[in-house]
Amino acid sequence: YPYIGLGSTSGVINKNTTDLLTSAAYTGGWDFTGVWWMFDGMTRPFLRSEMSTDIYDDHELQLLRLSAVSFTVHRDIYISGDKNWSMWGNVGSFLTIPAAHDVDGGGYYIHNLRMTGMETVTNNYAFIGQAYGTVTDIHIVNASIHIPYNPQRAGGLLAYRSSHDIVRCSFEGNITMIPTNSSWSEFHVGGLVGLVYVPASPGVNIYDSMFCGSIDAPGYVGGIVGHYLVAGAGVNMISDSYVFGNISENSVLNKGGTAGMVAYTQLW
Repeated sequence: YPYIGLGSTSGVINKNTTDLLTSAAYTGGWDFTGVWWMFDGMTRPFLRSEMSTDIYDDHELQLLRLSAVSFTVHRDIYISGDKNWSMWGNVGSFLTIPAAHDVDGGGYYIHNLRMTGMETVTNNYAFIGQAYGTVTDIHIVNASIHIPYNPQRAGGLLAYRSSHDIVRCSFEGNITMIPTNSSWSEFHVGGLVGLVYVPASPGVNIYDSMFCGSIDAPGYVGGIVGHYLVAGAGVNMISDSYVFGNISENSVLNKGGTAGMVAYTQLW
């Protein structure tokens, strides 16, 4: 059908759905640096002002991808199964939040997290890539993280952690990484955190947390942490934390129920 049934087509530029999922299609003053945001090839434009640090739904949760901020979850969140919203275009899974500061989950649950590796992340792949502040009281349930390539660090909740504590957090679901190369020593995969590396104080302590599910991945693989390495001073520990499920049989380095490898860390 024609775009205009009756009238002049002068100045009209036809755009199909594929066109509208690329920022290059939006000409004539669209500011994608300060006003608008989109994930090229996957979404239509969003106003950056839609991002909030008070999270009430999956749309606000996904928009945390825009900037590293502290945020608070205010109720249980159900992530739409296939992200089949008109604005989200081709996004068939949740896109990793690259970084955050303090995370307060409020004790609420995030349901139905699906991550299928639609974006290629070489370093940190998880619900949150890395967080620079304290992470507390966030629970992810009925989750599935499938990674068809090999980021160096991957986890259920966080991929990488270098300071501050993780308290009363949990991840229930399955994590699968398909190895595409043989650099096993580069991979750190954990049910909660892929790699904890503490170069200096403050350290990283994990309290009252849990992983329930399965992990099938190469490298350093653990139910709570894939690789826990402390190079700095201070007390660093995992305490009162639990793992229920299966840990990969495909790891050619180190695997463990709590951690794949631990250096200078206490387990309680």
